[in-house]
Amino acid sequence: MSIKKIKFETPSRVEQETILNYDNSSQEWHIYSDTVKHCKRLKPLLDTSRPLTLGYNQNKSLTMVEGYLSNTSHIIFGKKPVLTPERIQKATKALKAYQTELKRNKQESENN
Repeated sequence: MSIKKIKFETPSRVEQETILNYDNSSQEWHIYSDTVKHCKRLKPLLDTSRPLTLGYNQNKSLTMVEGYLSNTSHIIFGKKPVLTPERIQKATKALKAYQTELKRNKQESENN
């Protein structure tokens, strides 16, 4: 297990990047990211038995990861879901029904 911890200040938003390299011959993903949101999501997926670099800023927050995905990890590429007006209306109805049910259950438990 080769984990290297370094000091790494977060770059500006314009300079931040996440790079995924796939080597077809070895069937391995090499990952580099200095985008904080991605670092937090990628860190648990990395293979700690391989060389791994973690960068932390002065506040001890994770700001960079570089390493290989573990064999049990996978990344999914897809489009973000689009909420159509119909789906929004359906979700709103379901949420209102749920909130009404919660209120009713709370009132019943207070009365008992």
